[in-house]
Amino acid sequence: MDGRKDTIDLLVVRGVGTREHLEKQTTRHLEKLLDESLLAGIRAEALQDPEVVRSQQRIREIDEQSRRSFEEYQFKLIFSTAVEGNVATDNTANREIIRNWLDEAKGDTGISLQWFLNVLKENPNLAQQLSWQSADVLDPTKRRHRERNQEAENRSVFDAFCRENRFSLVDANFHLAKCVLGDFDQYSLAQAVQSNALVLAPASPAELQQFRTEAQQERQEYLLNRASPEELRNAARQESEQRRIQAQREETERQIAARAQIDSTQGYTVLPEVNQHGERIDAAYLKNLATDVYRNYLRKYGATAITARLNGR
Repeated sequence: MDGRKDTIDLLVVRGVGTREHLEKQTTRHLEKLLDESLLAGIRAEALQDPEVVRSQQRIREIDEQSRRSFEEYQFKLIFSTAVEGNVATDNTANREIIRNWLDEAKGDTGISLQWFLNVLKENPNLAQQLSWQSADVLDPTKRRHRERNQEAENRSVFDAFCRENRFSLVDANFHLAKCVLGDFDQYSLAQAVQSNALVLAPASPAELQQFRTEAQQERQEYLLNRASPEELRNAARQESEQRRIQAQREETERQIAARAQIDSTQGYTVLPEVNQHGERIDAAYLKNLATDVYRNYLRKYGATAITARLNGR
């Protein structure tokens, strides 16, 4: 009897049942309940072991990876199966729509080709939710031709992007963009570069010169052969303004050089980059100086140094 009482006491402490309920059970059943409780405790304790936790996590990861691999395989089958002369386009939007068709209440356990075809057969209107393309894309000859055209289009888009943003046209940059983005356009290239998902080598000095030369040639060809009279007048005005700015710049440079020749004989102190308070002495700083302080700067550092700094040099 003491053994039975001890068993009941232990079962009550372990929360298996109330004393009143347990006292009504046979000794054999009480021993069975105790064994099950002890076994459950051992399992619970084992599950807290770090190594067991890592193993369980790894098992879940493997299961999830297997699920994704199977789903990817089924999607490939779906997007390569013709339905009434068309095939669903393989894109993110279509994949998400198809996933949303899964209905656990109907016993759906996952995406498969047969499940997909059955869903469309039972609910033909669902096909309108997807984007489709001609089943001609499944023809190997037509597919290779389309891939060649897409590759040429990718290269053209990539070259234009590099010229505009001063990146190198080397094949390594192009293949990197393909690896990161697959097919792309100007927008996706810009987004990838801005987010640092795509890091391209900059253009060399020789390539930059080539870009400038090609741009000039393209502009000249356009103006000579395709520009409208209004575009020609605008181009003439722009070139006139550019010549005026260049002439003004050259005159400023000439005056600075002449003044520098004079100042070189005066023994002026070198104009520092910052003042005694650590403030940068740049054009904005000089323009905000009081008149008397500005004159002191001219007397101490010379007009050449002040003018050069005002011009951002």
